[in-house]
Amino acid sequence: MLARMVEEETDMGPRSVAAARGPLSRLCLASREVTPVDDMLRFVVGPDGQIVPDLARKLPGRGAWVSATRAAVETALKRKAFARAFKGKGTAGPELITLIDHLLEQDMRAALSLANKAGQVVTGAMKVESALVSGQVRVLLHASDARPDGVRKLNATVRQIHAAGAIAPAIVDCLSGIDLDLALGRSNVVHAALLAHPTTARFLSRCRKLARWKAGTDTSAGGPVSAARSDRLPDDHETHDLAKSGHEQGFGSEIDPDHSGQGHNGPEFGGHDPMQKGHDRRPERNLNAGTEPARRESIGQECSRAPGRMQGTETE
Repeated sequence: MLARMVEEETDMGPRSVAAARGPLSRLCLASREVTPVDDMLRFVVGPDGQIVPDLARKLPGRGAWVSATRAAVETALKRKAFARAFKGKGTAGPELITLIDHLLEQDMRAALSLANKAGQVVTGAMKVESALVSGQVRVLLHASDARPDGVRKLNATVRQIHAAGAIAPAIVDCLSGIDLDLALGRSNVVHAALLAHPTTARFLSRCRKLARWKAGTDTSAGGPVSAARSDRLPDDHETHDLAKSGHEQGFGSEIDPDHSGQGHNGPEFGGHDPMQKGHDRRPERNLNAGTEPARRESIGQECSRAPGRMQGTETE
């Protein structure tokens, strides 16, 4: 009975997914292979008859599943697999790819904002360097438009940490400076660090999902965004350990237990940190400048390079 349900093209609704005991797998519309749902995207038919992605796996109605890569969704569209799965009740076009891009990027920025609200984000080159030396940092963030010399200096510190045998932080630089400003509620953020905490684990998980979507491969198994021990994004087990370590240190209640993207809002911390001095300072940005479509195009251009830019060491 279970095998028959797994091989069906649609599920029985979000409750059937949430009620599943143990790891759940579903049939991928593109590859026709049974795949763990953690590596897939769920799709439902919206009220207007359009096929929409259900990242939180909570939208009502029967859901169809596709491996969480751009290539897989493009294949499903080309083969008209969604129309077959939903018995012709839904329509989907190339705009579905753009929508998934937008939602995954939005989810990643929201996770960063949540970590900031929990007080787990350090900004400013000097403060970030001090946090790196202390061994508290689990993610090092560079704005994609940061000055190369500032990036090299902090990446050199990461290499020293790795050479000393300590766990080096993951390095993420697919977010533009404007994205960092908006997510953190501060101006001219160039470098930032995330400390060990469940919200950091959630952010890393979202980074992996976006990188896998862009790259079309499993980033936890030596894909384009992973090479050596210190220069890959942590896999699911390491991310779980990071969340567990945050709880053991007494960092509040569970974050986003149902993957709804709505975690518990913590107290607002911070205000503006003193800006770093010298060559790392960039011109003041106007957060209201430009239209939303123009800003989205810029974000898409930056994050489209994510697979090649999330790396552990600076290449000379």
